[in-house]
Amino acid sequence: VEVIPGAATVLTSNVSGAGYYEATVNREASFDVFIHDIKSNLRSDPDVVTVAVFGPANLAVAVTRMHSGYYVAKYTPVRAGTYVFQVRLNGNNFPRSQNVTVYPDEASANNTIFHMTNGTQLNATALITAIDNRSNLMWKGGHFFYAWMIRTYDGSRTRGWLVDHQNGNYSLKFNLSKPGAHMLYIELVKGRYTGDGLTGKYYTNPWLSGKPSLTRIDPYINFLWGQDYVAPTAKDYVSIVWEGYIQPLYAETYNFSLQADDGVRLTIENVLIVNKWLNSAREFLGSRFSGAYAFPMAKEMYKFKLEWRDSVDVALCTLFWESRTQLKEVVPKGRFHSGSRPIVNSYLRYTTTP
Repeated sequence: VEVIPGAATVLTSNVSGAGYYEATVNREASFDVFIHDIKSNLRSDPDVVTVAVFGPANLAVAVTRMHSGYYVAKYTPVRAGTYVFQVRLNGNNFPRSQNVTVYPDEASANNTIFHMTNGTQLNATALITAIDNRSNLMWKGGHFFYAWMIRTYDGSRTRGWLVDHQNGNYSLKFNLSKPGAHMLYIELVKGRYTGDGLTGKYYTNPWLSGKPSLTRIDPYINFLWGQDYVAPTAKDYVSIVWEGYIQPLYAETYNFSLQADDGVRLTIENVLIVNKWLNSAREFLGSRFSGAYAFPMAKEMYKFKLEWRDSVDVALCTLFWESRTQLKEVVPKGRFHSGSRPIVNSYLRYTTTP
């Protein structure tokens, strides 16, 4: 005797999945729909499952039957806001509709805007409003910016310090040494809330010359190649440059130490703090080098560049940091950001008044 499920009903059918509660602009979201009969048996026959959406923009939801009683709904939003999802079974509404929050995507350097809010005497401030690539205003913070001003007449450079208001707006403050005409530069740094690593360029020569044979994002610098391949086609006579930004947790003097074979150069904010480029390691696990840098502000972006080269035999490179508060450790991925892009129209000439 074959016992088959009864008629489908919205009373025992249910919906689950992250996409039934929230989503992000430009990213596909999904949720599951399970169709049952009145006794909670999964339906074996196909039913018509649809999703009606009401909200700030048109949003199509595609529903696919996977197997008996199981359907997957997928959609990709383009406009942020709150939407109402109503699942329907054979034309009948599920008992409850669901509010779905669609968050903006990450900020876009092409759409993010700013304006100067003060330029009196030696103080200059700016307000940044983060906008994603679909022109949605950001609702939350977590982005990073790197900004500076250069005085036109003498080339003096002043860093801008960032305040994240956690609502998509950011303030920049510049403490200038002299009033007058300045050029303002603002760049949106890659990585939101945390870092993504450093951009590493790998060369098949020990002098960082020519075109790199490999470019990739390395989460941190902790390599012991030994006598294995460093670049895709080379074990010896190789070099690498890692570039991006570093973000310390504390406004303290950090000591950076390197265990490397053979030579290294470490630069932070255009200050060369380790210069052992022509070193030839004499120990099996390389030589140890160190240098210090005083970070004036915590959790800000600082330009970072580490150059490394190797001739023959064992190849390795590991970067540590420590400070009065920071325990010694390999600098982790979350503290590195791989690059930045200038905000459109941020190369602005601005004059502070006496």
